[in-house]
Amino acid sequence: MIGQTVVVRVDKKYQDEVDIGNGKTLFIDVSYTPEHYVTIKGEVVAIPNSKWCKKTDGSFIKNDLYVGDTVYFNYLTVDPTNLIEGEEDLYTLDLEMIFCFVRGGRLTATSNYALIEPKENIEKKGSIYLSAPKLSKNLGFVKYLSTPKKNFEKTGLLPGDEVWFHEMYAFENEIEEKKYYVMEQTVIEGKIFEDGGTI
Repeated sequence: MIGQTVVVRVDKKYQDEVDIGNGKTLFIDVSYTPEHYVTIKGEVVAIPNSKWCKKTDGSFIKNDLYVGDTVYFNYLTVDPTNLIEGEEDLYTLDLEMIFCFVRGGRLTATSNYALIEPKENIEKKGSIYLSAPKLSKNLGFVKYLSTPKKNFEKTGLLPGDEVWFHEMYAFENEIEEKKYYVMEQTVIEGKIFEDGGTI
């Protein structure tokens, strides 16, 4: 493929079925909030022919993908405008829209993305819990980091670091049955140290 174009195969447009056990399946009406159920996972069938690909903003991101990788991508991917003519399950997308890939059972962030495990805020007084834990909208723990953009300094972050970010980036994605906030490394605003200090 030329530029930063990737082709993925998806099993179906919406994840609209839930197995509730005993051989029974619950079918979900996706018409109310389709973006919550649209497929964000597929198999790579074609990749760019370059190791570094130019993004729409002019910066370069590393192409880590192989044909056959399972990838997770932006929810706008599975759209009729991206469907390859004459195909039912093949879509094109830009490399910069892919968050991570799974190869050999191992999850790896890509395209300058970080996968952040949301921090749970727990309200309690003494040993009494005042409410159920809620996911923070601006704090989390680094779980996976990709190669940064070309000619950009590394963030210095490591998996396990607690970080803060603007709540507009707290867009939740379910990846390999776990919930993450997915964001570019460059939008992470700082790191929180054990003593409460920040940088």
